[in-house]
Order: sequence, then structure tokens, then C-alpha cells
Amino acid sequence: MNIKTKHLNSNASLYCFSEILGREELWNVVLCVPSCFSLVQLLVLPFFPEAPRYLLIEKNDHEACKKALQSLWGPGEYKEEIEEMVAEQAAIKVARPKSVLELLRDKSVRMQLVTISVISSCIQLSGMSAITVFSFDILLEAGIPADKIRYITLGVGVSEILTCIFCGFLIEHTGRRPLLWGGFGAMSTSLVLITVTLTLKDSTYWVPYITVGLVIVFINFNSGGPGMYMKKC
Repeated sequence: MNIKTKHLNSNASLYCFSEILGREELWNVVLCVPSCFSLVQLLVLPFFPEAPRYLLIEKNDHEACKKALQSLWGPGEYKEEIEEMVAEQAAIKVARPKSVLELLRDKSVRMQLVTISVISSCIQLSGMSAITVFSFDILLEAGIPADKIRYITLGVGVSEILTCIFCGFLIEHTGRRPLLWGGFGAMSTSLVLITVTLTLKDSTYWVPYITVGLVIVFINFNSGGPGMYMKKC
């Protein structure tokens, strides 16, 4: 499940509300809340199986690989999957290590390198960092009261986690390409519409709420599309 610890920690902002622990005398308690999520992860992690590919290719342990596959996918022999990993293991042993320059000159992997470079560049230039860093200012500029923005931030964090869970299952059925196309398309459209709604924020009372919705849509499509690609790499 591709849920980063930072997503869980971000929702510790719930405890920062003044109605709960967001008071000066309880600052040390609030500081400890994110560590609870990390502690839970440390306690649960030993009970998860190792990656089957790592067990077979790196450790050369066929039996442990089979048990890991059965633990993840249920009972079965998984001969085809194991044979693919064995073939990959053999190819890795035969292949000669290459330098960076040799890799760049290798025509057989040039398209893969171009694809990775283009997608990574698009993700870096998608505007996600700007939306994350300046989300408070964007919502304030849109006309949302400052004391209500924290609730929107919490809602965005929760929806982001739900999106990661849903798309973690979805990517196994649809593949990465539809999620990338849909994610980048929805993010581009959202940015255009956010610009429009910020320009028209004084025209009517419901425009700020449209801006809030577009920010949430942008962040969720990033998590479920390009963001999911980066987690799968």
C-alpha cells in the first residue's frame, strides 16, 4: 500500500486544533503525536513479507519467494511469476555493469530514459509544490476566512490518503498510463480554472468554494496519477 508516512503525519494537524490539543501548554504533547504513527509503522513492519523479487533475485531463496507471493496474493504455485524472476536474475548476472555515459549511449534503453526524464520533469514542473506551499495564501486570496482554512487543509489530507488507497488498487487493473494521462490532464485543467476563479472571486459568493474544490481536485489527481507513478518507481 503506497501511503507515505508523511501523509499520516500530516493528519496529526487534527490534534493541533485549539478544540483538542492546540494550546500553548500542550505543545509538547502535539509534538509527540506524529511519532505515534511512526512507532505503529515500526511495530507492524516486521510482520509484512519481504518483496518476492528481492528474495529471489538478491537472496536466491526460491522457497521464501514462493511463500511471500502466497502471503501477498493467496494460495498458489505462481510458476509463471517465479520463472519470470528467474529469467530476470539470469539476465542480471550476464549483463555487464555500465557507466552513466555507456547507459546514455545505449540505444536499447534510450526510449526508457527519455520517458522517465519527460515524466519526472513534468511532475517537477506540474505546480504541485506551488499549490502545497502557497495553498493557505491561495485560499485566503479566494476569500476563505483564515480560521476555516485549517479545516480545509485537514480535509485535503484525508482525501489524499483515500485517493492513494483507491489508486493503489486501481493501478493494478488500469496500468500507469491512464492514471498519468488523467492525472496530468485534470491537474492542467484545475490550474487554469483556479486562475479563472481567483480572477472572478468578487463576482459572486460561491466562487471561493469552487476554488477550494479545484485545489482539492488538483492535489488528489496528483496523488492518484503522477504521484502514484513516483511511488511505483
